[in-house]
Amino acid sequence: MLTASTNGTSSPTWSWDAIDWGDWYTLLQLVPACLGCLGNLVVMAILFPRKSQNRSTDTLIGHLAVADFLTSVFLLPIPSVRNVPQNWAGFLYCGFIHTKSCRLVCIFSSIYILVVICCDRYVAVVYPLQFNRWLTRGHCTLSIALTWLVSSVGQFTATFTTLDISKSVCRLSSGYYSRVIGGSLNFFFVFALPALAMLTLQLIVAHKLLRKSRRFNSAMNGPSGIPSFHLVARRKVLKLTAIVVAIFVTTVGPNQISYYCYNVGMLPREYLSGEFHRFTFLLACYNSCANPFIYASQNKKFREAFLNMWPIWKRPKSRDLPIF
Repeated sequence: MLTASTNGTSSPTWSWDAIDWGDWYTLLQLVPACLGCLGNLVVMAILFPRKSQNRSTDTLIGHLAVADFLTSVFLLPIPSVRNVPQNWAGFLYCGFIHTKSCRLVCIFSSIYILVVICCDRYVAVVYPLQFNRWLTRGHCTLSIALTWLVSSVGQFTATFTTLDISKSVCRLSSGYYSRVIGGSLNFFFVFALPALAMLTLQLIVAHKLLRKSRRFNSAMNGPSGIPSFHLVARRKVLKLTAIVVAIFVTTVGPNQISYYCYNVGMLPREYLSGEFHRFTFLLACYNSCANPFIYASQNKKFREAFLNMWPIWKRPKSRDLPIF
């Protein structure tokens, strides 16, 4: 057990329990955390130095990497606190670290930046003439800032209104009805709403591309066996839709659904300390490290930019060309 004293207070000193590296759960949590940190660092190292950030998609994907990187950082195992002093330092620790508020803010921001990316692609396909005017770098930056602001205010307000460290331990108290309402809102805004929004936007984009493809084939009188450019693009969008929805639903879905069932009383209180909750949480962790592969590594320009980071493979490429 690690200890650290606090000067000038009569409250108990800090006391910590060391990390149990023999626990399989701790070791498995390191895998998505390390993959997320490394993968998103690569995305940021490629996108941020480029002037092509003026393109909205590059800007959004770069900031998505930031949110996923911070999420991965907060996934790294840290010693658990046993006693906290009854002062501002203990209060801040309980409110920001012990309750996982910082990590939840990053997760919420990551999910909704992902939704904004889907909106960006929707506008690019459905309203191509207005795309450059509507989705400027300033508008993208504003939407990202609002996402972080709403995430922070909502999460920290909900946490601090129920925080109690009167007995030198971090404790969150909530009644049954507040837990049901809070759990329902969490399920709706963290999983149901973004999943439905992403699926709907991508289906509209696919339908729009299909209509453009049919008009193109009719105007060119081309053979039906040769797919047009728009049909090829439609197939890519449908493939991307399947990947995005499948990864998001299969990783985040089980954890959110089971946590919702716990909050409404369908699962016992022992659920939070059980193995099933640990498994679903580990599965959800992979959503943060999967995003760089979905939105970046499948892009040929991204792979070329990654190779250009190393002198042995460096080729004369312009740093001003957009990646996405």
